[in-house]
Amino acid sequence: MHSFEEKVKRILEDQGHTVYSSGYPDFMVQRNGRYSGIAAVEVKQGTDKVRPNQEDMHKLFKQAGIPVYVIRPESLEENRKLRFRKMINVTHYKDMIERVRNIHNSLEPRETFLLGLIEKCVKEMSELRCEVEAMSEDLEIEGVILK
Repeated sequence: MHSFEEKVKRILEDQGHTVYSSGYPDFMVQRNGRYSGIAAVEVKQGTDKVRPNQEDMHKLFKQAGIPVYVIRPESLEENRKLRFRKMINVTHYKDMIERVRNIHNSLEPRETFLLGLIEKCVKEMSELRCEVEAMSEDLEIEGVILK
């Protein structure tokens, strides 16, 4: 890493970010056409295993909704086309944004209703408290006459 990269890394870390400089997948794959999208691809061969720093990166990609595939030589049979079951694309993000909007929009009326209920209860409690205090004062001033 050259000095400018190190400086940027230090600044980002000082701001509370975790900066990963290794473990990145071997390839980022973009599929074009009707079912466009992206996926991360890690290539391993022989007894080579996914290293812990690579696992950390894979988790980050998956949390962001980007699928990660580990491809080994046995995955490549003769004339076999590599198929990715899932790729994240713009449509996925648009769908997620729309779902979030719908949830948010359905919550607003509920929040307004519940806040109104709470406000009404607090007002009623305040009125009852005033009434109890007034009755207590009356009892102290007038006293109780027993026969």
